[in-house]
Amino acid sequence: MAQVSGIVSFISMLMLLAALFLLWWKSRSIWLLIAMAGELITLGFRALLLVAPSLAGNQPTLFTLWSLVGLLATGGLLGYAVTETTRSGD
Repeated sequence: MAQVSGIVSFISMLMLLAALFLLWWKSRSIWLLIAMAGELITLGFRALLLVAPSLAGNQPTLFTLWSLVGLLATGGLLGYAVTETTRSGD
């Protein structure tokens, strides 16, 4: 069951990455590039845990780094949202 959960999470991350890419394609916002970079790195962490789940117990700093990179992705998305909502005249 944990494997299925990991695969579903991986697929949802791919879908989020696709949505970020489509938004970036339209706007070319640096904020979305930051969000995509963070999401790609978190996708790498997720793939690593799918391939080698034993790393989770051996590398406690992995989850700390994963969380910090998640902040990068969400910070980029927040930056884009703030930029778009405060844009005047559009």
